[in-house]
Amino acid sequence: LNSELEIVLHQEQLPSDVLQAVDIDPEKQPPLTVEELIEFYTSPKVNPSANEYDFKKALDLVTYADEKEVDLDKLMLLIWCRAVLRDSWSELEGVEPAASIRRTIFFRIIEVAFNEGVDLFEFVPSIESLIGCDELKTSGLTDDKHFLYLLKMGYEQLELEQSHSSSQTAN
Repeated sequence: LNSELEIVLHQEQLPSDVLQAVDIDPEKQPPLTVEELIEFYTSPKVNPSANEYDFKKALDLVTYADEKEVDLDKLMLLIWCRAVLRDSWSELEGVEPAASIRRTIFFRIIEVAFNEGVDLFEFVPSIESLIGCDELKTSGLTDDKHFLYLLKMGYEQLELEQSHSSSQTAN
């Protein structure tokens, strides 16, 4: 029952422009599946202005998906890949690449999760699985040395921050 209420809550939080994009009357919304909600929160066609909170909601929704009907790991990876594709990584040039990557939706999702106390080692996909994602390969990002450099740098920062945070809570 609690999981059904959580799903309804996520549906009620869908932005009105998303409902308009999929031609759903907010007053007469049919119950949506977890997969539909994830699609609506993350699809660039349906929700072109999705932010880190929309993606975090989609990632949270994966726990309510029926693992008999959908591969949960693939679904999580799809959401992460869509987050990566929201930003123009080639425009993240400059003297402070570490600061630049923090402004991407991908790393802002991680920051939101970290602030919520989520175990990032469990939550964030490995860099290998992310780079192996078909959506990123199709986009050409996996052949972009600048993107790969920024992504690896971001993961290294993430590991440092996570280990620093773990050592502080242990003291």
